[in-house]
Amino acid sequence: MCEFSKQGFNPLPNASIGSNAGGDNEFGYMHGFSTASEVLLSAAIRQTYMAADGTEAAVLLDTLIYPILFCARHHMELLLKSAIKRVSTLREGEQRIAAGHDLGDLLKQLSLLCREHDSRLVVKLAKLEVTISEFASIDSTGKTFRYAYDTDSVLHLADLGTINVEALGISIGHFNTAAMDFEFCLEALEEEYGYATKTSKLSRAQLVELATALPCKSEWATSERFKDMKRAFIDKYALSSRDFQKAIYAIQGSYSLARMIGEIKPLPHVEPTDIAVFAGSTRVDECGTLLSKEKWQAWMAIYRVAHECQPAEYFDIKLERYRAGEPQVYSRDVVRLTRQQPSKFIAALESLGQSTLLGEFQQRMGEYIEAERLAPNRLGLSGAHE
Repeated sequence: MCEFSKQGFNPLPNASIGSNAGGDNEFGYMHGFSTASEVLLSAAIRQTYMAADGTEAAVLLDTLIYPILFCARHHMELLLKSAIKRVSTLREGEQRIAAGHDLGDLLKQLSLLCREHDSRLVVKLAKLEVTISEFASIDSTGKTFRYAYDTDSVLHLADLGTINVEALGISIGHFNTAAMDFEFCLEALEEEYGYATKTSKLSRAQLVELATALPCKSEWATSERFKDMKRAFIDKYALSSRDFQKAIYAIQGSYSLARMIGEIKPLPHVEPTDIAVFAGSTRVDECGTLLSKEKWQAWMAIYRVAHECQPAEYFDIKLERYRAGEPQVYSRDVVRLTRQQPSKFIAALESLGQSTLLGEFQQRMGEYIEAERLAPNRLGLSGAHE
């Protein structure tokens, strides 16, 4: 064991690394180099720092600039490589592992993938491109900020002269903010694509666009509007007729999108007659045998769509987890939730496009809907359903 890996008397300075990190190591490296560049910049601008022994020490700006630039540049390289790997699998494609260190080449790869997979990422990436391109023009391969000379003994940075650390700090700060924005967008898209409401050519957002433009399904056979819209959409996204048909199937297979074309995709195990159990006067702990296990699971999955503010497709994901017993669903909790938070079920049934169920629920649960309106903070739940 090396000396600096030994545990000290004070556990707070012990950094957890490798298999002991307990998280995403790639993110840890990216965040570490990003933070290091800003911490070093702060010390460089103040031209002082607190040494390990607690004393204040001076900073030599002309030497500290190199690790600042290296950390900032390495953060960019790690970000590009991680994004390339993740964006390449958005549409269930083969994961692409980016090799090499050339920032310009990595940026081109990511830019192409963003255009191919989802245009929303193109907008976010545009905010990163200028800074990455500037660093690439100075140190494309990661050697300029690490070594004074190249392999031919030519001095690096000979033509640059000076770097203003305040201007650099502003640039890196803006970059790191934009990088976080890109990360949040990519996280949201990974979750969205996980709902499977997509095709090989169209994202969920584009399917929503199509469903919004389509007339009701009952009009498709005779509507000129449907034919005109089909031609326009095919031309806009360079689709084949088969691609368009796949999009139609995806819309019809989605609870929320089917609603937009006047269709209802039935919920498994759920029937209007179930609502009589919730609206009745039976004690919550005596309702368990009145509905099947599958029905209790399905109604809890309906609730979770609204509770987590998730798209309608979350219903299928949650129901599958409940079927696997992760976690257990208790009938008493479902009944209590329908009676104390009926607004959640109303919101979920609207999102799921269940107009018949929604009407029945609102009619039968009127007493509880009014009670919730008058006492919105009176909630209760005995079980955990994460």
